[in-house]
Amino acid sequence: MTDHIEITSEDIQKCTTYLSIGRKERLTRAIAAFCVEPVEIKVGEGDGIVLPNRVRENRKLRQQYQMGILAWYLGKDYKEQEAQIGEDGETMQLSLCMDEDDFNIWAASHVMNQLERLKKSKDHETANRVFDLLYDYKNIESMLSLAIRDELESRNDPLNRAAEFVMQIMTESAMEEIMAKQKESLSEAMNEAETYAKERKEKNNG
Repeated sequence: MTDHIEITSEDIQKCTTYLSIGRKERLTRAIAAFCVEPVEIKVGEGDGIVLPNRVRENRKLRQQYQMGILAWYLGKDYKEQEAQIGEDGETMQLSLCMDEDDFNIWAASHVMNQLERLKKSKDHETANRVFDLLYDYKNIESMLSLAIRDELESRNDPLNRAAEFVMQIMTESAMEEIMAKQKESLSEAMNEAETYAKERKEKNNG
């Protein structure tokens, strides 16, 4: 992986500038489930009593997802973040979530500023495509923000927390099942996005 990312006019000619609203909705809802993390609450001394967890936004992971999505729009390769599932050391790749090291390279390369400067390109086709790309990307950013808000509200609801607590008591694999369902949902959304990009590329080449 290079230590600097440069966005060229050639990249812009090949980039994706629009993802359908339905796919945006499914993708952002799936990603939002990964962008929250539990905050353990204990009552009493020693081990105490562990109450059903509240959740908060994992802002670092959200930034990594957003950069991964931008890289996807641009058709650029990057390493995906790994996450551990359960206590047995099993890991999974978080689709569209850029690895922290790659994220730092992209962020240090000021990719968004590069795109903003390309909006002033004398090549009108390049400039127009950058405008379209950024508009659509900012739209998906906004939808992700709202999806995370909905996820926080739902999972911090007292009744939902109580139901989750009961489920965890009933089975030790409850969290693995939840993660597996979230992974499946994200995988389906990613497949749809990739299919759309392929169809668009074939149409443009045709």
